[in-house]
This record gives sequence, structure tokens and C-alpha cells, in this order.
Amino acid sequence: MLTKFETKSNRVKGLTFHPKRPWILASLHSGVIQLWDYRMGTLIDRFDEHEGPVRGVHFHNSQPLFVSGGDDYKIKVWNHKTHRCLFTLLGHLDYIRTVQFHHENPWIVSASDDQTIRIWNWQSRTCISVLTGHNHYVMCASFHPKEDLVVSASLDQTVRVWDIGSLKKKSVSPADDLMRFTQMNSDLFGGVDAIVKYVLEGHDRGVNWASFHPTLPLIVSGADDRQVKLWRMNETKAWEVDTLRGHMNNVSSVMFHAKQDIIVSNSEDKSIRVWDATKRTGIQTFRREHDRFWILAALRLFLSILHTIPLVVVESRSEVDEVKELVTIVKEYVLGLKMELKRRETRDDPVRQQELAAYFTHCNLQLPHLRLALFSAMGVCYKARNLATAYNFAKRLLETNPMESQAKTARQIVQAAERNMTDATELNYDFRNPFVICGSTYVPIYRGQKDVSCPYCTARFVPNQEGNICGVCDLAVIGADASGLVCSPSQVR
Repeated sequence: MLTKFETKSNRVKGLTFHPKRPWILASLHSGVIQLWDYRMGTLIDRFDEHEGPVRGVHFHNSQPLFVSGGDDYKIKVWNHKTHRCLFTLLGHLDYIRTVQFHHENPWIVSASDDQTIRIWNWQSRTCISVLTGHNHYVMCASFHPKEDLVVSASLDQTVRVWDIGSLKKKSVSPADDLMRFTQMNSDLFGGVDAIVKYVLEGHDRGVNWASFHPTLPLIVSGADDRQVKLWRMNETKAWEVDTLRGHMNNVSSVMFHAKQDIIVSNSEDKSIRVWDATKRTGIQTFRREHDRFWILAALRLFLSILHTIPLVVVESRSEVDEVKELVTIVKEYVLGLKMELKRRETRDDPVRQQELAAYFTHCNLQLPHLRLALFSAMGVCYKARNLATAYNFAKRLLETNPMESQAKTARQIVQAAERNMTDATELNYDFRNPFVICGSTYVPIYRGQKDVSCPYCTARFVPNQEGNICGVCDLAVIGADASGLVCSPSQVR
């Protein structure tokens, strides 16, 4: 996990990445759809017209559009540039599970608890085909990335592959009475334009997800029997290739990686598993309750930047200043992430946990990340009944103009603390007295106290660390008499 998005409803029902921009759409149980910038970790926009949970969302691959489907039986097409819903497609008779744009044609495919899959022409705003055959909720449906096929998964324990080749020949025009009559029959009785090509049987319980391979004639499925199954198909038949076992609860979704030969599955056992698609063996497991791995990934990234910068050569003084500024920024993040790792290793020491959370808020972070640090420290201290300290973090957080869910929590903590402005335990933390943080011992060095620094990254340390390797950049000797970073001939003229 590189970025965590906090919102008032932790029940996220659907997600989709933008094909080009660093955006992700999250549809919530509350009915709200949120648009996030995942590089900055900031909320860009929100869309709120559905009545009830929104389970499916999908970006168009070239137009400024996205589609959503919800428990209100409605499919809505939105323009995220103009921030409005363009139109609503009606026809499903129960909850809508998934929606997806076709990669070329002006089509949307939707799956519903009414046991049908519908294909819509979003330009003419009409349903052009109803796929019937499942006899339980249809949990997902998606187009093949290249061929005229749709795959669907249902709680009737089957995966179905549908041939939609004849739909390309069908022209739907709202001005054509004959076509409108055909459309009405399709809506009522199910279209004759799509036929079942294969019915894949093998799961012992309801199937929650099925996905096509991006290039090979393969399908992967996941079900409530805790199994991931791999299927192969040709022109005349489809068959089960193998079963991947390892999840301890229902498999919610599963898909092939777009470029690598791996399968990724998600389960209600709170794990994400990565499988080798060729060897059909498990490679790695990520568990939500142990989210330490995302901190390590970010830390490695920042450390690689610090270790690469000494190899950079620039020309002008202004470029030298930019490089040094980058070193300073990265140093702050490395220090903060190392303290966060340390905090997670000290769960049996609530006082130290609070101190490390507090120190993290004094690292020079970008505003979205500072908000997360303040929110975390506020919560840790409030749970430990250090109300006065939690009050300080809450006030600082409110000054950053946070998202409403964070602001609401902060205001509640302010009100609680104002009734009892005390701390249950004493911390080595005085926010009124300016300080820097020792990069090795993670203790504050208050103004007026002696310290030594790293000649490369400028991290600060308590005096007894002099002569050791810098605990932040892992490159320079603390307190060494060195020239610091030299990256331009202009620095030695």
C-alpha cells in the first residue's frame, strides 16, 4: 500500500483506475462516488446522485466519462470534466453489481441481481441486448479485451462466456420505429443478439468474479468455495485447467496482471494473493492487518533516491539548489517512515507509540501526508486518554482544511478535550518548544541542546552518535568534517 484514503464510509464497494491520469474512483456504500489523485492522496471531486450503495464504477478509456451502477437499479453516465451526470439508463430490476465500458464500441455491460446481463449503447442511450441464462445473482460481467465475448460469474456456481459478435451488425437508432420495436422486445424477453458459448462448471459455491486474460484464451474465476480456478477455451469448448488453493475464506475478486504472467486474487480472509500463472503456485501474500509492507516499499523508494543523487551532475547554481532541496525533502520522508516502522514495532509500549506518532507530525511533509500523520497521532493520543496532547493535534489538523470526515473527528476530540484538558501519561514531547528529531534514537533535540549532523543529508543527531553511519541516508559518517554534496563544477571553482 503506497497511499491510504480516509473517508467517512469504510465500505468501498467499487474501484476503477483512470487509464492515463493518476486518478482512482471509489464508489461507496453511502451512495457517494469519490475521485482521488492517488499520487497526492487528495480528494478531487465527489458525485452524489445515487440512492443507496454504488457497487460498480468504470472510467471510459478515451472520453472524460465514467459509468456507475447502484442498488437503486440505475446506471448513470457522468462527465467528470463538467462534474455532472449526463443521463441514467433504466431497465435492471435489482441491484447492479458491475458496469464496464467497451474498449472500442459505444457500449456498456452491466451485471445485476435480477439474474441478467445487459449491454447498452451509451450514445443512443438504449439497451441493445439482455443476456439471460443465469438462475441466481450475476456478480460480475466484463468484455473481452479484443474479441466479441463477455464473461460473467454468478452465485448459481457457473461462469458463462457469451458471444456478442452479432451486436456489431445491429444498428440502434432512436429515430427508427422498427428498431425501437426490436428494442422493446429485447428489453422484455431478452435479446437474440448474444448467445451462450460456454458454461463453465466446477466451483462448489457461488462464483463472485471471472476475468479474461489480456492476450491468451484463458479465464480465471474466484468463488465462495475459497478457490481460484483457471480455465482455457478454444473455438469449440472450454475446460478447467487447474485450481489454486490457499485462501481461507470467500474469494471476492481475481484477475490476470495486464503485463506480467501472474494472477492476483482478493479474499474475505483479508489477504491479497499473487500466483504464478504458468506454474500455478503462490508467490506472495499480502495481509491487511499487517500493512507494514507498504511502508517498507515507500522507504526503499526514498532511500534509492538518496543513494542515487550523489551520482547526479548538474551545471548551474540553481540546479545545485534544486538537488539539495530534493535531498532535504527525501530525508524528511525517510526519517518519518523509519519512525513509523519503529512505532509499529512497539505496540506493547503505548507511551513510546504516542511519542513516535507525535514526532512524525514534525517532519516536513507535503500537506496531504501531514494531515494523515496528524490524524494518526490525534487518534493514538486520544485512545491513551492524553486529551491535552490529542487536542493539540486536532487543532493543527483543523488548520490544514482537511476533508470533512477528518474534520468531524477532530472537532469531536476538541470538544471532549475542552471538558477535561489533561494527559493520563507524561510524554517526552513539548510542542511549544521547537525541536528536531534525532535520526538514530528518535528523540527530540530541543532548541539550545547540542547536536551533530550528517554532512550529506543534513539529518540531526544527539552528540553520542558522532562517528556512526547516518541512520537516515546510510551513506555518510555523522559529524564528519566533509564538504557535503558536490554535484556541479560550479561548486569547486
